[in-house]
Amino acid sequence: MTITEAGYTVNNFQGGSTVGITEMIGKTLSLNELKATLILSAVDIFPDEDAFCYTEGSCEKNYVMEMHTYACISTLALSHNFSWSRWNLLAGSRTAVLLIRELLEGKKVPYYSTLLVTPLKTSIIDCTEVSASFNAVGIPGMEYYADLYQLSQAHAQPVSLEKQRTMSPLLRDNVAGILKGIRPLSLC
Repeated sequence: MTITEAGYTVNNFQGGSTVGITEMIGKTLSLNELKATLILSAVDIFPDEDAFCYTEGSCEKNYVMEMHTYACISTLALSHNFSWSRWNLLAGSRTAVLLIRELLEGKKVPYYSTLLVTPLKTSIIDCTEVSASFNAVGIPGMEYYADLYQLSQAHAQPVSLEKQRTMSPLLRDNVAGILKGIRPLSLC
């Protein structure tokens, strides 16, 4: 999928397709159009508000923290990669754990760092995906950061900060919109 200022473009679809999905490939759609097409094609990746009452193995995160984290992620979308962490499911409702790395042009792609987000703070922690147990202690020198955006402002390279500053508000809103619709921190 490609997300632009104009909307969302599905580039390919694996695992079977319907006429609706085939017709949407390559077309730029709004979030509502994308959502409607996928739901009509029995691909419902947009949970209802009460989905947690009916699913096992999910951990609904603190709603305000989760939505704010998606807004922060959307601000960093042009300069950072984010990924799922195995520690997130067991972290509880007031803690989100994900992986983050800053991408710099012309440089080797760095390893992911583990990011801990709570309603009160955000930090890079001394824990990896292959650690024997979860460790919520921040890496040496980690100060207090209220959220992911503040952390990035303190640690990101100048070129990444410039990408964040000049990012189109429409693109940022489109990235945030799909993240808030899918809610990957609570359901993945």
